[in-house]
Amino acid sequence: DFEEVKLVLALAWQKARRYGLESYGQILDEMAKAERYEIGDEEECSRLFVQDMQKRFMWLNAEVDDKIAMSTLWYETSDYDVGRRRCSGLVLKAMGFIEDGC
Repeated sequence: DFEEVKLVLALAWQKARRYGLESYGQILDEMAKAERYEIGDEEECSRLFVQDMQKRFMWLNAEVDDKIAMSTLWYETSDYDVGRRRCSGLVLKAMGFIEDGC
């Protein structure tokens, strides 16, 4: 379920916010309002969510290959669920989630 992925992202962003990393704080705020990513067509909401994450991705200390993968995300798939999961994985990887956890 993608709701669980969003929960993991929210926890990681909340932790990053405590350490002064504000890059994804705006997305966290939008998630808390439950409007931008929840009201309307699921595909449209998912694409907005991915676009907002993509805009901030370059602020993270991501590997070059991951930056390229993020930039070309919609060229590799048109399936919004695949796109949002890949995007989420790239963000969590760049934030060191695997090494540090929440």
